[in-house]
Amino acid sequence: MEHFSRWERIAVITDVEWIGVATRLFSVFLPGTIRIYPHAEAAKARLWITQAA
Repeated sequence: MEHFSRWERIAVITDVEWIGVATRLFSVFLPGTIRIYPHAEAAKARLWITQAA
């Protein structure tokens, strides 16, 4: 959490609906861009998180 304010991208991988909803609700308090991916797209999420901003 030391570098929390410098996060540019956050990828949440979940198939649980309420986690996606909660992530969207709390995204205003989190730095950077947040995307939610289903487990089937985990590789896509990892690719997005490692790309240059």
